[in-house]
Amino acid sequence: MDAEADVEAVVRAVRRRGVGLSLAHGKAVLTIDGIQLERPWTYQARGLQPGTARGAHQEGVLLLTDRMSRTDADEARRRGIWFADAAGRMHVRAPGVLVDVGEPAATKPAQGTNHGKATNLMSPRRAQVVFCLLAWPTMTQVPVRTLAHAAGVSVGLTQQVLTALAADRFLTLGNERLIHVGELLDQWAAAFRLGLARKLELGRFTGEPSAQAWADAGHVVDLGGEAAVPDELRGGDLTLYVPTLDARAVLAAGWRHAGPGATANVVVRRRFWTEPGELDAPGGAVRLAPLPLVLADLVAAGEPRTQEVARRMKEQVVGLHAR
Repeated sequence: MDAEADVEAVVRAVRRRGVGLSLAHGKAVLTIDGIQLERPWTYQARGLQPGTARGAHQEGVLLLTDRMSRTDADEARRRGIWFADAAGRMHVRAPGVLVDVGEPAATKPAQGTNHGKATNLMSPRRAQVVFCLLAWPTMTQVPVRTLAHAAGVSVGLTQQVLTALAADRFLTLGNERLIHVGELLDQWAAAFRLGLARKLELGRFTGEPSAQAWADAGHVVDLGGEAAVPDELRGGDLTLYVPTLDARAVLAAGWRHAGPGATANVVVRRRFWTEPGELDAPGGAVRLAPLPLVLADLVAAGEPRTQEVARRMKEQVVGLHAR
Protein backbone atom coordinates (compact mmCIF):
# COMPACT_ATOMS: atom_id res chain seq x y z
CA MET A 1 0.00 0.00 0.00
CA ASP A 2 1.50 3.41 -0.98
CA ALA A 3 1.65 6.47 1.25
CA GLU A 4 -1.39 8.13 -0.32
CA ALA A 5 -3.53 5.05 0.28
CA ASP A 6 -2.19 4.83 3.85
CA VAL A 7 -3.20 8.42 4.53
CA GLU A 8 -6.69 7.79 3.16
CA ALA A 9 -6.99 4.76 5.45
CA VAL A 10 -6.06 6.88 8.48
CA VAL A 11 -8.58 9.57 7.53
CA ARG A 12 -11.34 6.93 7.29
CA ALA A 13 -10.35 5.49 10.67
CA VAL A 14 -10.45 8.93 12.30
CA ARG A 15 -13.88 9.67 10.87
CA ARG A 16 -15.18 6.35 12.19
CA ARG A 17 -14.31 7.65 15.65
CA GLY A 18 -16.71 10.54 15.11
CA VAL A 19 -13.93 13.06 14.46
CA GLY A 20 -13.95 15.16 11.30
CA LEU A 21 -10.60 15.33 9.48
CA SER A 22 -9.71 17.16 6.28
CA LEU A 23 -6.24 17.62 4.79
CA ALA A 24 -5.31 20.47 2.47
CA HIS A 25 -2.18 22.51 1.69
CA GLY A 26 -0.15 20.86 4.44
CA LYS A 27 -2.76 21.64 7.10
CA ALA A 28 -5.03 19.23 8.93
CA VAL A 29 -8.39 20.46 10.23
CA LEU A 30 -10.00 18.34 12.98
CA THR A 31 -13.61 18.84 14.06
CA ILE A 32 -14.48 17.45 17.49
CA ASP A 33 -17.87 18.15 19.10
CA GLY A 34 -18.17 21.29 17.00
CA ILE A 35 -14.69 22.56 17.93
CA GLN A 36 -12.22 23.01 15.04
CA LEU A 37 -8.49 22.51 15.54
CA GLU A 38 -5.79 23.08 12.92
CA ARG A 39 -2.22 21.82 12.72
CA PRO A 40 0.41 20.98 10.12
CA TRP A 41 0.36 17.25 9.32
CA THR A 42 2.90 14.72 8.17
CA TYR A 43 2.89 11.03 7.25
CA GLN A 44 5.39 8.48 8.56
CA ALA A 45 5.10 4.73 8.16
CA ARG A 46 5.29 2.63 11.32
CA GLY A 47 4.97 5.42 13.86
CA LEU A 48 7.95 7.22 15.36
CA GLN A 49 10.91 5.76 13.50
CA PRO A 50 14.30 6.04 15.25
CA GLY A 51 16.52 8.60 13.64
CA THR A 52 13.72 10.22 11.62
CA ALA A 53 10.37 10.91 13.28
CA ARG A 54 11.75 10.86 16.83
CA GLY A 55 14.02 13.74 15.93
CA ALA A 56 11.95 15.43 13.24
CA HIS A 57 8.40 15.55 14.61
CA GLN A 58 8.03 18.38 17.06
CA GLU A 59 5.22 19.67 19.21
CA GLY A 60 2.53 21.21 17.03
CA VAL A 61 2.34 18.41 14.42
CA LEU A 62 -0.38 15.89 13.58
CA LEU A 63 1.35 12.62 12.72
CA LEU A 64 -0.53 10.20 10.47
CA THR A 65 0.85 6.66 10.35
CA ASP A 66 -0.22 3.14 9.43
CA ARG A 67 0.49 1.83 12.94
CA MET A 68 1.38 3.53 16.22
CA SER A 69 2.94 1.21 18.80
CA ARG A 70 2.18 1.67 22.47
CA THR A 71 5.74 2.86 23.15
CA ASP A 72 5.64 5.38 20.33
CA ALA A 73 2.20 6.58 21.46
CA ASP A 74 3.49 7.25 24.98
CA GLU A 75 6.46 9.15 23.55
CA ALA A 76 4.22 11.21 21.26
CA ARG A 77 1.88 12.14 24.14
CA ARG A 78 4.85 13.22 26.24
CA ARG A 79 6.12 15.50 23.46
CA GLY A 80 2.76 17.00 22.53
CA ILE A 81 2.55 15.29 19.13
CA TRP A 82 -0.97 14.56 17.96
CA PHE A 83 -1.29 11.29 16.08
CA ALA A 84 -3.74 8.96 14.35
CA ASP A 85 -3.23 5.58 12.73
CA ALA A 86 -5.15 3.30 10.39
CA ALA A 87 -6.33 1.07 13.27
CA GLY A 88 -8.15 3.99 14.92
CA ARG A 89 -5.60 4.84 17.60
CA MET A 90 -5.34 8.60 18.08
CA HIS A 91 -4.37 11.32 20.51
CA VAL A 92 -5.40 14.98 20.33
CA ARG A 93 -5.09 17.30 23.27
CA ALA A 94 -5.85 21.04 23.31
CA PRO A 95 -7.63 23.47 25.62
CA GLY A 96 -11.15 22.14 25.94
CA VAL A 97 -10.50 18.97 23.93
CA LEU A 98 -9.15 15.52 24.76
CA VAL A 99 -9.27 12.55 22.38
CA ASP A 100 -7.21 9.58 23.54
CA VAL A 101 -7.95 6.23 21.90
CA GLY A 102 -5.48 3.46 22.68
CA GLU A 103 -5.25 -0.16 21.61
CA PRO A 104 -8.43 -1.25 19.76
CA ALA A 105 -10.44 -3.60 21.95
CA ALA A 106 -10.36 -7.23 20.84
CA THR A 107 -13.89 -7.73 22.11
CA LYS A 108 -16.89 -5.53 22.57
CA PRO A 109 -16.23 -3.21 25.54
CA ALA A 110 -18.32 -3.54 28.64
CA GLN A 111 -21.28 -1.22 28.99
CA GLY A 112 -20.25 2.12 30.46
CA THR A 113 -16.65 2.03 29.20
CA ASN A 114 -15.28 4.44 26.64
CA HIS A 115 -12.91 2.26 24.58
CA GLY A 116 -12.65 3.17 20.93
CA LYS A 117 -14.53 6.45 21.24
CA ALA A 118 -13.33 9.99 20.81
CA THR A 119 -14.07 11.97 23.94
CA ASN A 120 -14.11 15.74 24.28
CA LEU A 121 -13.40 15.81 28.00
CA MET A 122 -14.32 19.48 28.24
CA SER A 123 -17.64 19.42 26.40
CA PRO A 124 -20.23 21.24 28.57
CA ARG A 125 -21.80 18.29 30.39
CA ARG A 126 -18.51 16.45 30.87
CA ALA A 127 -16.99 19.70 32.12
CA GLN A 128 -19.61 19.71 34.89
CA VAL A 129 -18.15 16.45 36.22
CA VAL A 130 -14.57 17.73 35.97
CA PHE A 131 -15.65 20.85 37.84
CA CYS A 132 -16.98 18.82 40.79
CA LEU A 133 -13.76 16.81 41.00
CA LEU A 134 -11.68 20.01 40.95
CA ALA A 135 -13.87 21.82 43.47
CA TRP A 136 -14.15 19.04 46.06
CA PRO A 137 -11.17 16.63 46.30
CA THR A 138 -13.17 13.98 48.19
CA MET A 139 -15.49 13.50 45.20
CA THR A 140 -13.02 10.96 43.75
CA GLN A 141 -13.87 8.65 46.65
CA VAL A 142 -17.66 8.72 46.51
CA PRO A 143 -19.90 6.38 44.47
CA VAL A 144 -20.26 7.33 40.80
CA ARG A 145 -23.96 7.95 41.36
CA THR A 146 -23.15 10.52 44.08
CA LEU A 147 -20.70 12.32 41.79
CA ALA A 148 -23.25 12.29 38.96
CA HIS A 149 -25.87 13.85 41.25
CA ALA A 150 -23.45 16.58 42.35
CA ALA A 151 -22.62 17.39 38.71
CA GLY A 152 -26.20 17.22 37.47
CA VAL A 153 -25.48 14.63 34.76
CA SER A 154 -26.11 10.93 34.13
CA VAL A 155 -24.21 8.09 35.77
CA GLY A 156 -23.08 6.80 32.35
CA LEU A 157 -21.57 10.13 31.33
CA THR A 158 -19.88 10.47 34.73
CA GLN A 159 -18.23 7.09 34.26
CA GLN A 160 -17.03 8.18 30.80
CA VAL A 161 -15.31 11.18 32.34
CA LEU A 162 -13.62 9.10 35.05
CA THR A 163 -12.40 6.63 32.42
CA ALA A 164 -11.00 9.44 30.24
CA LEU A 165 -9.31 11.12 33.20
CA ALA A 166 -7.69 7.83 34.25
CA ALA A 167 -6.53 7.17 30.68
CA ASP A 168 -4.89 10.59 30.54
CA ARG A 169 -3.26 10.05 33.93
CA PHE A 170 -5.20 12.68 35.84
CA LEU A 171 -6.26 10.08 38.43
CA THR A 172 -4.11 7.88 40.64
CA LEU A 173 -4.35 4.10 40.44
CA GLY A 174 -7.77 3.14 41.75
CA ASN A 175 -9.09 6.67 41.11
CA GLU A 176 -8.31 7.65 44.70
CA ARG A 177 -7.42 11.27 43.94
CA LEU A 178 -6.72 13.75 41.17
CA ILE A 179 -3.14 14.43 40.11
CA HIS A 180 -1.67 17.07 37.78
CA VAL A 181 -4.43 19.29 39.12
CA GLY A 182 -2.94 22.53 37.82
CA GLU A 183 -2.81 21.22 34.27
CA LEU A 184 -6.38 19.91 34.41
CA LEU A 185 -7.61 23.18 35.92
CA ASP A 186 -5.93 25.14 33.11
CA GLN A 187 -7.70 23.00 30.50
CA TRP A 188 -11.05 23.35 32.24
CA ALA A 189 -10.80 27.12 32.66
CA ALA A 190 -9.62 27.64 29.06
CA ALA A 191 -12.62 25.71 27.71
CA PHE A 192 -15.17 27.33 30.04
CA ARG A 193 -15.92 30.58 28.18
CA LEU A 194 -16.90 29.02 24.85
CA GLY A 195 -18.36 25.82 26.27
CA LEU A 196 -20.01 25.45 29.65
CA ALA A 197 -20.45 29.19 30.27
CA ARG A 198 -22.54 29.62 27.11
CA LYS A 199 -24.67 26.60 27.93
CA LEU A 200 -25.43 27.91 31.42
CA GLU A 201 -26.28 31.50 30.47
CA LEU A 202 -29.80 32.60 31.44
CA GLY A 203 -29.58 36.32 30.69
CA ARG A 204 -27.37 39.38 30.24
CA PHE A 205 -28.27 42.74 31.75
CA THR A 206 -27.10 46.24 32.53
CA GLY A 207 -27.60 47.81 35.92
CA GLU A 208 -26.38 47.94 39.50
CA PRO A 209 -23.96 45.02 40.11
CA SER A 210 -25.68 43.78 43.27
CA ALA A 211 -27.39 40.46 43.96
CA GLN A 212 -29.18 41.64 47.12
CA ALA A 213 -32.58 41.87 45.39
CA TRP A 214 -32.32 38.14 44.61
CA ALA A 215 -31.54 37.27 48.22
CA ASP A 216 -34.42 39.48 49.38
CA ALA A 217 -36.68 37.47 47.04
CA GLY A 218 -35.64 34.25 48.83
CA HIS A 219 -33.01 32.99 46.38
CA VAL A 220 -29.64 31.47 47.25
CA VAL A 221 -27.17 33.18 44.91
CA ASP A 222 -23.58 32.14 44.16
CA LEU A 223 -21.25 34.93 43.07
CA GLY A 224 -18.61 34.30 40.43
CA GLY A 225 -15.97 36.44 38.75
CA GLU A 226 -14.71 39.67 40.25
CA ALA A 227 -17.76 40.03 42.52
CA ALA A 228 -16.46 36.99 44.42
CA VAL A 229 -13.15 38.73 45.23
CA PRO A 230 -14.18 42.31 46.14
CA ASP A 231 -11.08 42.84 48.28
CA GLU A 232 -8.85 42.31 45.24
CA LEU A 233 -11.00 43.52 42.34
CA ARG A 234 -13.35 46.50 42.44
CA GLY A 235 -15.09 46.58 39.10
CA GLY A 236 -18.62 47.14 37.91
CA ASP A 237 -19.31 43.60 36.69
CA LEU A 238 -21.44 40.93 38.34
CA THR A 239 -21.71 37.22 37.55
CA LEU A 240 -24.19 35.17 39.53
CA TYR A 241 -25.37 31.57 39.50
CA VAL A 242 -28.99 30.72 40.34
CA PRO A 243 -31.27 27.71 39.69
CA THR A 244 -33.61 29.63 37.36
CA LEU A 245 -34.13 33.14 36.02
CA ASP A 246 -36.62 35.06 38.18
CA ALA A 247 -38.13 37.99 36.27
CA ARG A 248 -39.39 39.55 39.50
CA ALA A 249 -35.88 39.58 40.98
CA VAL A 250 -34.54 41.12 37.78
CA LEU A 251 -37.19 43.83 37.99
CA ALA A 252 -36.52 44.43 41.68
CA ALA A 253 -32.80 44.81 40.95
CA GLY A 254 -33.57 47.44 38.33
CA TRP A 255 -31.68 45.58 35.60
CA ARG A 256 -32.38 46.01 31.89
CA HIS A 257 -31.89 43.33 29.27
CA ALA A 258 -28.77 43.91 27.19
CA GLY A 259 -29.74 43.73 23.53
CA PRO A 260 -27.74 41.97 20.78
CA GLY A 261 -24.27 43.45 20.58
CA ALA A 262 -24.77 45.57 23.70
CA THR A 263 -22.27 45.45 26.56
CA ALA A 264 -23.65 43.76 29.67
CA ASN A 265 -22.18 44.21 33.14
CA VAL A 266 -24.46 41.60 34.76
CA VAL A 267 -24.50 37.96 33.64
CA VAL A 268 -26.88 35.41 35.15
CA ARG A 269 -26.06 31.71 34.74
CA ARG A 270 -27.73 28.50 35.83
CA ARG A 271 -26.41 26.84 38.95
CA PHE A 272 -25.96 23.23 37.85
CA TRP A 273 -24.10 21.69 40.80
CA THR A 274 -25.14 20.38 44.20
CA GLU A 275 -22.43 20.81 46.81
CA PRO A 276 -21.66 17.70 48.88
CA GLY A 277 -23.64 17.74 52.11
CA GLU A 278 -25.61 20.81 51.07
CA LEU A 279 -28.98 21.28 52.74
CA ASP A 280 -31.84 23.47 51.60
CA ALA A 281 -31.35 26.80 53.33
CA PRO A 282 -34.45 28.70 54.44
CA GLY A 283 -34.66 32.16 52.95
CA GLY A 284 -32.25 33.83 50.59
CA ALA A 285 -28.49 34.24 50.80
CA VAL A 286 -25.54 35.54 48.80
CA ARG A 287 -22.44 33.38 48.90
CA LEU A 288 -19.33 32.64 46.84
CA ALA A 289 -19.28 30.11 44.01
CA PRO A 290 -16.70 27.28 44.27
CA LEU A 291 -13.12 28.34 43.54
CA PRO A 292 -12.68 26.71 40.09
CA LEU A 293 -15.77 28.52 38.81
CA VAL A 294 -14.65 31.91 40.12
CA LEU A 295 -11.23 31.29 38.56
CA ALA A 296 -12.76 30.39 35.18
CA ASP A 297 -14.84 33.58 35.21
CA LEU A 298 -11.69 35.62 35.89
CA VAL A 299 -9.78 33.86 33.11
CA ALA A 300 -12.67 34.44 30.69
CA ALA A 301 -12.58 38.18 31.45
CA GLY A 302 -9.18 38.27 29.73
CA GLU A 303 -7.92 41.34 31.61
CA PRO A 304 -4.46 41.58 33.23
CA ARG A 305 -6.01 42.50 36.58
CA THR A 306 -8.22 39.40 36.59
CA GLN A 307 -5.49 37.09 35.30
CA GLU A 308 -3.21 37.87 38.22
CA VAL A 309 -5.94 37.04 40.75
CA ALA A 310 -6.76 33.87 38.78
CA ARG A 311 -3.14 32.73 39.03
CA ARG A 312 -3.19 33.09 42.81
CA MET A 313 -6.54 31.31 42.97
CA LYS A 314 -5.09 28.42 40.96
CA GLU A 315 -2.56 27.86 43.73
CA GLN A 316 -5.43 27.61 46.22
CA VAL A 317 -7.24 24.97 44.14
CA VAL A 318 -4.07 22.94 43.70
CA GLY A 319 -3.44 23.22 47.42
CA LEU A 320 -6.82 21.69 48.21
CA HIS A 321 -5.74 18.52 46.42
CA ALA A 322 -2.33 18.39 48.11
CA ARG A 323 -3.72 17.93 51.61
